[in-house]
Amino acid sequence: MTGWRVLLTRPAEESAALAASLSEAGIFSSSLPLLETQPLPITAEQQAVFQHLDRYCAVIVVSKPAARRALRLLDQYAPAVPALPWFSVGAATAQVLADHGLDVSYPEVGDDSEALLELPRLREAVAVDDARVLILRGQGGESCWLSVYAAKVLVSIIWNCTVGFCRPTTRMCSPSALMWNA
Repeated sequence: MTGWRVLLTRPAEESAALAASLSEAGIFSSSLPLLETQPLPITAEQQAVFQHLDRYCAVIVVSKPAARRALRLLDQYAPAVPALPWFSVGAATAQVLADHGLDVSYPEVGDDSEALLELPRLREAVAVDDARVLILRGQGGESCWLSVYAAKVLVSIIWNCTVGFCRPTTRMCSPSALMWNA
C-alpha cells in the first residue's frame, strides 16, 4: 500500500499510535491534531457517582479519553470497585478498561451505539428491578450520544431503566487547529 499519504487529525496521543501502525504498513502520515481532550474538574456530584458505583447495574464508556479519566477517578474515589459489567462501543476503549482489570464487553461486529445496545450481556445487565445505567462520555463527545435527552429516552424505553451521565472530559480545538484558522 505504498504511495499513500494520510493526514491524521485525532488528538496527538491517538495520532502517534496510529502513525506507527500506518508506518509499519508502508503508509506515510503527518499529524495535525485538530482536537485536544482535557479533563474536566470533578464536581461533588461526579465524586459521589464514583464513590457509589454499586448503585448501577452497568457502566457504558463511550471513548478512550473518558475511559482513561474514569480510571483515574476510580483510583481516587472508588478504591474498591464493585463487580459490575462495563461496556464500550469499540475494542480500543474496551482494552483501556480491561487493562485496569475491569470486566468489559463490546460489540464484536460494529463500532456504534446500535451494536452496543444489541449486546445480550448488556440486555441481561439491565434486566433487573430499578435498573440504573451510567454512561461516561466526554462533553462534546461521540455524535452517537449527542443528545443526553435522546439517549435517556432511548435507553429508558428499551430497558425501562434510569440513565445517569458523567462527563469527565471535554474536547477543545487544539492550538494547531487555531493556528490553521488564523
